[in-house]
Amino acid sequence: GLRILTDDDIERALTDDDARVRAAAVQAAAPRLQGPDGGRLLTFLAPRVATEDPMVLAIVALSLSGTQNSQALDLLWNLLPRAVEHPSLADSVIIAFQGREPALLHRLQGRIVSDRRLGFGDQKLLETLGVHLAVTGGAGVEALTGAITNRDIPQLGRIALMRGATSLRSAALPESTLARLASSAPDGWVRRRADEIIASMPRRDPARGPLAPLTADEQT
Repeated sequence: GLRILTDDDIERALTDDDARVRAAAVQAAAPRLQGPDGGRLLTFLAPRVATEDPMVLAIVALSLSGTQNSQALDLLWNLLPRAVEHPSLADSVIIAFQGREPALLHRLQGRIVSDRRLGFGDQKLLETLGVHLAVTGGAGVEALTGAITNRDIPQLGRIALMRGATSLRSAALPESTLARLASSAPDGWVRRRADEIIASMPRRDPARGPLAPLTADEQT
């Protein structure tokens, strides 16, 4: 039968010159990385984050998606600075933080505000995060709105968040949120975009009363 891969086997594969071999090693190790015996491999992967191929790191991120392990979370946070290097890595890191998107935005905007500028790839990363925050709803939308109205974030960063947040018709921001952005966002483009979406929303004539349910014939 097939021999079960040991940590030694996986570590050996993770040092291979071929990124495809390293990617396969991460995929093979995925169940172990989130398990109680994953500490050794997480420790082995940690110093490789700075130099590893972005596509291999994307697989690492997806392998750790939804983890509650503190060591695995530390590794995910260390992937964030590299996320700007490739769209697939950015998507994978954000997916891995599903349910923690507001914390991810807080960490990212903290670095941007501290640096007083956007770094390489930050606009695209913010745009992608804007999509996920809009889809998340609730606290995600609140964090998103706060960032879009935060004057300490460079204008292009605020606009990138708004562009992402309004890019999917299936994840429309609540009308109350759009109204807030239309009235208080510091950027004219954001205010106009919010107004456009509000204007495009279907309206019901109050004089007509509540809409009647469709009849059986109308439903076919």
